[in-house]
Amino acid sequence: MHSPKPFPARSPLKPLRFALALLLVVAAAFSGCKNEKEPVFRQDGHLDFLRKEADGTMTTLASINIEVADAPTEMAQGLKYRSSMGDDEGMFFIFPLEGPQSFWMQDTKISLDILYVNNALQIVHIAPNTVPFSEESIPSVKPARYVVEVNAGFCAERGIRVGDFIQTRPN
Repeated sequence: MHSPKPFPARSPLKPLRFALALLLVVAAAFSGCKNEKEPVFRQDGHLDFLRKEADGTMTTLASINIEVADAPTEMAQGLKYRSSMGDDEGMFFIFPLEGPQSFWMQDTKISLDILYVNNALQIVHIAPNTVPFSEESIPSVKPARYVVEVNAGFCAERGIRVGDFIQTRPN
């Protein structure tokens, strides 16, 4: 008959290691840590902001490089997870039809000016200085087909306002 072997003594370090590992997993989950790489700006073209003068001529107020979002996956991604954007960069969303549009800032780290633009390429609404990570709806107020996102304060710094126009150009 064999004598029973004593149950091996627990190492005091094993529970400590487990607790530390669990703490790291929980901390990563709450910090919003993702295994995704931060998206990189992709220059698809250029966009000019224009003002129609009294004599009918157009004056350029500002120009930016744009990343175009016209596919559902690109539109859903937008500027999410980006920690910065260049002063001369923006995102240009193209919807299939003009109508009520609405955006939110979920998972968007940077404050933006969101410009809603109609079929005539005229700015119909500007939502300035949006709040990062907000899940509050930001509606177009009027029907829009296009949306331009630029860094917060861009419109105020360059005098861009409702009634101005946009124009896009390829690379």
